[in-house]
Amino acid sequence: MTIIQSPVGPEFETIKLHELKDLKEREIIDIQSKQLRYYKGRHIQDSLKLEAWKLNFKELYMVCEQLKFNYDKKIFSN
Repeated sequence: MTIIQSPVGPEFETIKLHELKDLKEREIIDIQSKQLRYYKGRHIQDSLKLEAWKLNFKELYMVCEQLKFNYDKKIFSN
């Protein structure tokens, strides 16, 4: 199972790539340091932020898939 780790803390959660479809509105996708993280309801002051409420799910998923493809595949697949 592919799991992307996130920083420790109550506001962060670990997310599996196939669970992207379960993201709720206003959850923010943050992809940095070859990690996929999301933080509910607030901006993360980091290198790259995708605001889920400005994209429909198909667009969001396509962006995440493209970013995943651009990173080292060993990080994202077993």
